[in-house]
Amino acid sequence: MAVIGELADVLCRMGWDPGIRLGLEHLGTLGEGFLASEAPGFAGRRELDGDRVVALYQVYRTRDPKAVPYEAHRRHVDLQFVVRGEERLRLARPGTGRGTGAYDPDRDVALFEGRAWQELALTAGAVAILYPEELHAPGLHPGSEVTVVKAVVKVRVAHVGAFGARQ
Repeated sequence: MAVIGELADVLCRMGWDPGIRLGLEHLGTLGEGFLASEAPGFAGRRELDGDRVVALYQVYRTRDPKAVPYEAHRRHVDLQFVVRGEERLRLARPGTGRGTGAYDPDRDVALFEGRAWQELALTAGAVAILYPEELHAPGLHPGSEVTVVKAVVKVRVAHVGAFGARQ
């Protein structure tokens, strides 16, 4: 089940797997000025614990919700953290999406069509922890197109299952 909230609240209120804790603590070091000089299209990467915990940094313009498929992963938990800006995040019920292509093991992603179950606003300081196989569509317009600075920490987990299966 996804966990969504203010980073400080999420970090201090839960007992986390060491990789997730490392990722959350790293996100807490990213100040408001992080990537301030970067323009949309910027992408960066930093290994926090080899390839087990990796931070991806992005500056982008939010996208039209009608044009964004859901995605899900098999081997990674996503910690999606909005540093600046605001976006909408859609979630679909696990097991309800229809795959639109083959699973890409190199990127650990599969794309889906689905019906929104929940749609949430992620504002600066918000983190969404999305577990493997949870269908999510991030980076959506919050009403109009805006620029977002975001860090996504990918934490590799041992669980590998079939998309949509209830484990």
